[in-house]
Formats: sequence, C-alpha cells, structure tokens
Amino acid sequence: MQKNQPVRNRWQKLFRFLFYTGCALFVLVASAVYILTLPAVQQRLTKEATTFLQDKLGTRVAIGAIRLRFPYNISLEKLLLEDQHGDTLARVGSLVVSIDMWKLLDQTIALQKISLEDAAVYLHQRDSTYNFDFITKAFTSPDTPAQTPADTTASAWKLKLDLTVLQLNNVHFRLQDDDAASVIQANIGTAYTTITKADLKTMDFTLDGFKLADSDIRLIEQKKSIPSGKPSPAFALLLKNGDIARSHV
Repeated sequence: MQKNQPVRNRWQKLFRFLFYTGCALFVLVASAVYILTLPAVQQRLTKEATTFLQDKLGTRVAIGAIRLRFPYNISLEKLLLEDQHGDTLARVGSLVVSIDMWKLLDQTIALQKISLEDAAVYLHQRDSTYNFDFITKAFTSPDTPAQTPADTTASAWKLKLDLTVLQLNNVHFRLQDDDAASVIQANIGTAYTTITKADLKTMDFTLDGFKLADSDIRLIEQKKSIPSGKPSPAFALLLKNGDIARSHV
C-alpha cells in the first residue's frame, strides 16, 4: 500500500490542478461576460464601433446603443448609415438578434430570432454601381482580386437559419434601378414567420406560419426588360399556413 501512495498523491495533485484551473477559467469567462453587460462598458463599445465604422467607411454612421444581454440577445438601437452622397442608406430603430451561444463552440452561428422595428433601407443602382458598393470595398482585402468572388463555403464558420423566427414591424425597403428603369418597394406593417428551411447554397427556403398585415409591396417597371439570354438564378420559396390581411402585393 505504501508503494502506491506516491502514485495516488500525483493523481490527486493532477485532479486538484485541473479542478482549480477549470474553476479559474469559469470565473474569468463569467467575469468577462458580466463586464460586457455593464452600461458603461456597452457605452464604450458603442462609441468604439461608431468610430471604427466611420473611419472605415468614410461616411456618417450613428449608433444609439449596442446592448449585449447574455446569454442570448444582441441588440442594436438607433442606427443611421449614410452613403457617400450623404443620403440615408439604412436606418434602424431596433434590431434584436437571439443566437444559440452553445453552437458557437461548433463554429456555427445559429440565429434563433430576428426582430426588426422602425427600419428602412434605400438602395440605388446607376451605371452598374450600387450605392452600397463602398461598404463591400471597405471590407475587402486589397490583396483579393476584384474579379474573384469570395468563397464563403470555404469558411470554417457556418450560418444556420433553420427554425429562425423572423419578426418585422414598420419596415421599409426601396431598390431603385436606373439601369433597368425599375423600382422595388416594400412597406411592411407587420410580418411574422418561422424559417423552417434555409439552404443558402441552393437558395431554397420554406416559411411556416407566415403572417403579413398592413403592407404594400410593389414592382414598378417603366420599360420592358430585355432578356439577357442567361438563365435566371435558381430560387425556391414555399409558404406554409400563410395569412395576408389588409395588404397589397
């Protein structure tokens, strides 16, 4: 028995080391999470994000607040983004995104719910150039050839939208295409659905429990489109259990 005593002592020391190290890491992570929820820290985070985006994009960016509500919610309030001509590109009253934190350990961004309120996006294309192209250029590495599209499938991180709840309230969208002389505009009063299938590779989506109310969606074409001779991109959308009220499409 005495011969086995040194072996037991070594195992006990190893278990103690692992136990105390695990406790220390847990306390460290919990402290970091708690610090990120403090109002003063979130105000600092909001200021740093605003400054970074303004310097990166070279346009006006205003953010009212970025709030982290662990372990699930990240919210963005009172966002204003202008294009290079000083016109409003996007404004957001409130954007709340709920994610599955445990999925992050598997390098998966699993969105559980997206709630968007009092928002508007204004897109404009002229001479094959969109008013948001400067954002893509700002976040594209100068070493990446312009003609080579980024291979998003090669990334280790995955985006999961299956079973994501989408809720919109007072959301406006407008795409003015001067090249095609067309306008797509959508004024959404309220919209609610659950994305039961979202295949981003094949662009195949299924929405269940789709509800749309007090909305107006229009496609306005001022001249007849000329067929390009190329097949249209594959796209599939299935609506299940839909309910549309007081709306125009």
